[in-house]
Amino acid sequence: MRRRYKLLLAIGAITGLLVVAAWVYHWHLKAVNEAYIAQLLAQGEPMTVAQVLPPAVPPSENSAEVFLKATALLAADSSGLQTNSCHMMQMATPGKALICSQLPQMHGYEATNPWPVLAQALETNQAALTLLLQVADHPALDFYIRYDHCLEEATLFTNLHLVELRKCEKYLKAKIMYCLHERDTADACRFFEAELALVQAMQNQPLQISQWVRMAMVHGLQSTCWEILQTPGITEEELARLQKDWEQLDIVHSSANALVMERAVGQVALGDWRQSTAALQQYLAIGKNARITLGISDETESLPARISQDLQVFLWQYWWSYPDELRTLKGYQVLLGASRQLETNRIFQTAIADQEAGLKALQITNSPDVITLLFFELTDTPNFHTLLSESVENLSGTMNKVLIAETIRQMTITAIALQRFKLAHGQYPTQLGELVPAFVEVVPRDPVDGQALRYRPQSDGNFLLYSVGENGVDDGGNPAPDDADPAKSINWFGSHNLDWVWPQPVRPENRH
Repeated sequence: MRRRYKLLLAIGAITGLLVVAAWVYHWHLKAVNEAYIAQLLAQGEPMTVAQVLPPAVPPSENSAEVFLKATALLAADSSGLQTNSCHMMQMATPGKALICSQLPQMHGYEATNPWPVLAQALETNQAALTLLLQVADHPALDFYIRYDHCLEEATLFTNLHLVELRKCEKYLKAKIMYCLHERDTADACRFFEAELALVQAMQNQPLQISQWVRMAMVHGLQSTCWEILQTPGITEEELARLQKDWEQLDIVHSSANALVMERAVGQVALGDWRQSTAALQQYLAIGKNARITLGISDETESLPARISQDLQVFLWQYWWSYPDELRTLKGYQVLLGASRQLETNRIFQTAIADQEAGLKALQITNSPDVITLLFFELTDTPNFHTLLSESVENLSGTMNKVLIAETIRQMTITAIALQRFKLAHGQYPTQLGELVPAFVEVVPRDPVDGQALRYRPQSDGNFLLYSVGENGVDDGGNPAPDDADPAKSINWFGSHNLDWVWPQPVRPENRH
């Protein structure tokens, strides 16, 4: 009996020691993280949502109400423009694009329609388009997002109105296309300024999903502006105004601000998940619901799987989350360091290399394929050891998106300045330095390597303007995709293009 008593006592003592050791380890992990956060705060890093909230937009400057009125009108539209948007600057071959506004019929993604049909559809939506013109007067959209409750409120992004923004973009493009077809450059520029104003109005929305949408809209702005530049009758005054709008468009700083907010809302969510199993389960349900929607077998419903997940949640809340939190915070510092470096020197080649090296040291994959990452994050069962640091992996491709958008911006500004020079002198300059100071303040730079954009006039009266592209190598203005691109895409700023070449026009009569 005494022997059994001693055995039980020994087991109890060992169990007690293990419990004490586990809690000591918990407090040690917590102390390490708190020390690192204190270090970040001492460096002046904003860590709370309150510290990084954008300033509230005064009601007199806020175009959100006008925007929502316009989107409500467009939501009721049955003209067909919602599903059949217009092609702009349709690439014909690498480096060459078709001027779609000069085609005998309007080409959409789902149908080809006569121009009178487009005119009728636009007339149906004139009230909404007129409202969108007002956004250009006050390009600020403040939807009063509760960023401290961002996880719940931004999951479906409905309160960010991103779908509505893209819909407005589609209608404005159709209007601009029709104006250009009618050679009405004045109205085309007015509505283009409204399209660009929507992108400017999102400048202070400090979430990366908003900035990703914004950068995607920059791609569309470029194709619209390209069509405008190919239209006869465009004036110096109209071009100067367009160039000024492009110069005021901020991409790099806005994306860096969004990273700071992402870190802050992530810390809020982390605190909620550690304190409440229900809050964490609510987040995990996002992936479960996605699996159900996509028809993927959800094995987490089985009893062993539920027991296993409950155990992992317990271990995560008290132990596993802390090393992952530390790695996540260090990962954000890598992303922010690269973004801040860009704000100083605007050279992406070195910033991307530094980011890749920093994430590799933390064993975080630097993947530009954000859509694929998000898909697998939602459709695969969670890895509780990387639950937090996956957010850094998801955001690691943002730098490449910013690079493309900023290169598009710089090349568009340069193309407009070149057109202004031609209007003034009857021909394009022999070198970009001739644009200074009448048309640009400094020689336009290639964001990839910080050197001057590559340029030379052509014997046919056009010009060659290009960036060295994502590979960072000057291939002499070769717009073709490299051998690694299985699709052989002709998109002019694709990641596999040898160089990013400003497209030259193919007249409709020469498209074959």
